[in-house]
Amino acid sequence: MTGSNVKRLSVLAAMFSLLALVCQCSDGAREIGNDSTQTEVRADTDVTTKDTSAMEDVPDVPDDGAELPILPRRCIENWPVDPKAMPSPSLPVDNAGQVLWTKEVPGGSFKGSLAKAGDRMAYLSGNTLVILDTEGNPINTFQDPTALTGNGPPVADADGNFYFGAANVISVTSEGEPLWRFELGPDIAGTETTYTSQLTLSPDGVLYFSATDGYLYAVRVSDGELVWKRQVGLNSYGPRPFAVTIGIGDMVSTEGGHYSAITGEVSASPSVNGTGFTVNLATYFSVFGYKMDPKTGSWQIPVFDRCGELKWSFPTDKPVYANLVGFENTIVANYGDEVVIYSADGEPLVGPAPLDLHYFPKAIGADGTLYYTYCTELYEKDAGEMSVQAYSPSLELLWSVELGKPCLDEPPVLADDGVLYVLRTKAEQQPPHLELTAIQTASPGLANTAYPTLRANNRRTGWIGGPQ
Repeated sequence: MTGSNVKRLSVLAAMFSLLALVCQCSDGAREIGNDSTQTEVRADTDVTTKDTSAMEDVPDVPDDGAELPILPRRCIENWPVDPKAMPSPSLPVDNAGQVLWTKEVPGGSFKGSLAKAGDRMAYLSGNTLVILDTEGNPINTFQDPTALTGNGPPVADADGNFYFGAANVISVTSEGEPLWRFELGPDIAGTETTYTSQLTLSPDGVLYFSATDGYLYAVRVSDGELVWKRQVGLNSYGPRPFAVTIGIGDMVSTEGGHYSAITGEVSASPSVNGTGFTVNLATYFSVFGYKMDPKTGSWQIPVFDRCGELKWSFPTDKPVYANLVGFENTIVANYGDEVVIYSADGEPLVGPAPLDLHYFPKAIGADGTLYYTYCTELYEKDAGEMSVQAYSPSLELLWSVELGKPCLDEPPVLADDGVLYVLRTKAEQQPPHLELTAIQTASPGLANTAYPTLRANNRRTGWIGGPQ
């Protein structure tokens, strides 16, 4: 493999991790110092703790040396209804593309995406959840003292409660008051504490996640009670949590197949000629399978119906990656060193536009505007200069805002008032600190499509369909 292909492989692998296949523990995350408003999960608090050690589970991973079972294939039920949303008028603002403010916020680094629900935003720094208002002012912090760091960045429900994973899975209100703590089993990955994958939240109010105790869990968010758990082992790529990608209908997609959101029964992922594909994206008509060719660093992306029947595939003559879903179930994709917008049936509609891998699509606005981040460095993100750029639905540049070092891989939040929030770690000065930047746009929030931003919405639920 040539050096350029090795580098391309690393970049495309990073892109895939952004879309949720592998969520890794960040060894460099700093714990936030003591704060007068910080709440810790301790034995003397009134946080409800759920102990599942004695509960029955059904193993889905055979003992060493045993033959893997052949999984049945089933159709995804409760398929979400397409709202058939169309672009809304842009906001009547004359300062689109202008920075409103930049503020230092608590913490030295963060893991995963910034999440937003109502007038509160949250992120995970070390083992601490930080909650801010929409002016960037700290509201509260909440720490899991049993964890060295956190790995399950926050998701929020429609009521504004936040959930995050560290050595436990923890629920807090929008003001940071504790609701419950779900206790995990002992670690089997060789780390100092058990930690979780990213969390996926269904519209029915159930959290799905795996952990380095080797289990896949479904936990009810209203009270923190276990719905089901299955023994799945660890990630196939190393001692990390088993990969949980997205949810749609009554299915939770994982690296080991499709799990029923209701019962936890496992069925086969869709396949082509006997090769299985992990589902990592969906429209209101199709699901997208992903598998990387390790020799070329290119992705194979077949598109299936809800029963796993092949509908069409993206071209393979150049490296391709499908990122976001726009209006009328169009797909924004990287195709070689260009961007192409495809129809729901795989026909090129817009492009190719000369946006190479230095550009990454992060969100689609309700008026159809596409928001990209651009980094001057393709591989050394910390050394790169970052810009936030807005493009029309025809991929014409509308505006660009230079933010300087470093570049951001995680998605920004796009609020209904058009403010785009960008959280970054600033490491030029020691110790490192976090900065939150607010940029005015003309978009009245996110597009009401199947996947207008990474993790599906500002709440980062990772679920296709349901409330934004």
